[in-house]
Amino acid sequence: MVSCCLICSSKAVLTKDVANAAVMMIGTITSFLRGIRDVPADPPIIDDEDLLERVARGVASFLAGHTETLAFATDLQKYQFNGYGCLCLRCGAQFDQAACLIPT
Repeated sequence: MVSCCLICSSKAVLTKDVANAAVMMIGTITSFLRGIRDVPADPPIIDDEDLLERVARGVASFLAGHTETLAFATDLQKYQFNGYGCLCLRCGAQFDQAACLIPT
């Protein structure tokens, strides 16, 4: 089954589940990288201990930013999807999941 917009026939239709997964993935990666970047890079050579410290700070940063990412995902579903299951990225139409599936 392929999602297709009922208004403009575009195949650029995003489902609520996919949007939520993308937001969570991007938020997780961003928080982790922000934590790794915040470690001071005094020594030019990264040894095992420094690498483990960077990973630990990355995980701590992810955990600290997790609630912010969840709040953003909730707002995305509330304000962009408005209770519908699909959102057309071309024209902005909102549909229920069953209405936007067409057989291939």
